[in-house]
Amino acid sequence: MPETETVTGGLLRAGVLSAARADPAARLEHLVPDPRAFLAGLVRRGWLTPLQARWAALGGTARLAVGRYILLDRLGAGGMGQVFLARHRGLGREAAVKVVRADRRGCALTRARFAREVRAIARLNHTNVVHAFDAGTAHGSFYLAMEYVPGPDLGRGVVAGGPLDPGRACEYVRQAAVGLQHVHDQGLVHRDIKPANLGLAADGRVVKVLDVGLARIGGDGREDAGLTGVGRLIGSPDYAAPEQIVDARRVDPRADVYALGCSLYHLLTGEVPFPGGSPVQKAMRHLSDTPRPVGEVRPGLPAGLEDVVRRMTARRRRDRFRTMADVLAAMAPFAAPVVGTARAGDTALTLPAAADLPTRL
Repeated sequence: MPETETVTGGLLRAGVLSAARADPAARLEHLVPDPRAFLAGLVRRGWLTPLQARWAALGGTARLAVGRYILLDRLGAGGMGQVFLARHRGLGREAAVKVVRADRRGCALTRARFAREVRAIARLNHTNVVHAFDAGTAHGSFYLAMEYVPGPDLGRGVVAGGPLDPGRACEYVRQAAVGLQHVHDQGLVHRDIKPANLGLAADGRVVKVLDVGLARIGGDGREDAGLTGVGRLIGSPDYAAPEQIVDARRVDPRADVYALGCSLYHLLTGEVPFPGGSPVQKAMRHLSDTPRPVGEVRPGLPAGLEDVVRRMTARRRRDRFRTMADVLAAMAPFAAPVVGTARAGDTALTLPAAADLPTRL
């Protein structure tokens, strides 16, 4: 920001502050010349978010504008990037915007992985899968804008409230299976299904499959060449299928069946199939051990449900359900409708994925 530019001017130029609020903000800035006190006043009025005020105080106002999106809050971070809650400038629609971390922008491997994630999510357009809106570059970095799913995700739900009612757990898994069948129909294998990647929308009535960043594209593992090293675990050790632990480049949809079965086990019991131990020890147990029967951990489950969980989590993939269509058929007798109250801005009612997502970044 130029030294002669006011804080208000910088916020207005970046699109963070609306034109309607520019004059009253300028008057307030004149009365409160200390920038931090002035920004705190804008937060109290609801004109800025705390994140926007912090970045503006540090001179980072311009970076709050990422393509056509204005960053509002930080939702989380991973090895490759950070995810922010953002608002589209023109449409006013909220989105989750993933931005590659500053220290990874020059990494060719990161760029290739990010481009693969964009290509994967651009194929998907289903009610039970998070939608892509946009992708591009900003401030020398790459970003991907996706549907914002306010949640909570099912992982946090179990942590906060304990095991789920069996009917609700089975309905959530049934919906996840519907979404994952769409993923598989597009030639993808998710490879990181877990409760934390199953978000809730529409006031808890709709499950959204999240985070396709680790998805395998294609049928022979060539898409992973150079991106996934031999011996490197792809996915989460609490839910990864045995064959995925051995070689994540050559899995098929039955790996997602296994992970979804482990997720159902967690939703029903409040614990993962192999609790305790290090990530490596957990991964090895998937290769050699059988989980404690779900009916022993959670007595009183509907008759037949334990057999469904057992088949989903069979160590040998030929013993599992072959497709997600088979899983959702098995879930249907146990699933109970989830009743909720529709809210304004319901994320189940979203625009379709943008048709102009780039295939390369």
